[in-house]
Amino acid sequence: MDVAVLPPAQPAGRAGRHAAPRPQQRRTARTDPVAARTLLPYAAWCLFATALNISLTRRNP
Repeated sequence: MDVAVLPPAQPAGRAGRHAAPRPQQRRTARTDPVAARTLLPYAAWCLFATALNISLTRRNP
C-alpha cells in the first residue's frame, strides 16, 4: 500500500505565496498604475491570511 508523503511544513512567517505581495505591486505600478491598484485587495487578503496563520500557530503550540 502506497503512503502519501507530505512536504515539510514551512516555518512561521514564510507562508509560500503570501510572502511578498508588496514588491509585486511596486513592479506592476511602474508599468501600469491601474493594474497595481487592482492588486490592493490581494495584498489585503495576504495580510489577513498571514495574521490568521500567526494567530492559529500561537494558539496551537
